[in-house]
Amino acid sequence: MQETVRDVSQQAANLKAAHRWWVVAIEGVIALAVGIPFAIAASIVVAYAQRAIALDDLGPLGAVERGIALFRARLGSSLALWLVSLVVTIGAGIAVVIGLLIVLIPLGIVGAGAYFAFNLTAPTFALWGLLGLILAVALVVAAAAINTYTAAFWTLGYLGVTDRYPPPPAAAAPPEPLPPAPLAPAP
Repeated sequence: MQETVRDVSQQAANLKAAHRWWVVAIEGVIALAVGIPFAIAASIVVAYAQRAIALDDLGPLGAVERGIALFRARLGSSLALWLVSLVVTIGAGIAVVIGLLIVLIPLGIVGAGAYFAFNLTAPTFALWGLLGLILAVALVVAAAAINTYTAAFWTLGYLGVTDRYPPPPAAAAPPEPLPPAPLAPAP
């Protein structure tokens, strides 16, 4: 009889534990469903706020207010900008990985050659340090190029949603009147 009570109580405990896992899983899905759109909106608002500070000479709070107002007013354009930025950033990341592999292969060959020539001695470690420094510089240059492009992209996007880009076409000056035609001589 005691074993049956223990079995039933163990089954009840297992059922409660399983129920708790389902609750946690459902809460996690809800958190992602709410958190991801919120994070996307926040990243767009921050990007707009940074441009409002630099281009419109607003303070931080005013810039965030401007960013929220722009996001609400131009929701479709804002999400399109974010999506294009995401795709371009993923593409740039793939290009950086390919570029780093192109740099890493010769550096790896040189590093392996140093190991086979000098084993684990001071010259090998010095060369590996130099090769690591070269790789770090290549990474910084690639990151700077991507960040420069991304900043310019978001700045042009900000100018676009505030109707300041592309600049309005300059009003063409009216054509100058033609000089009067000379009169034909009388016969």
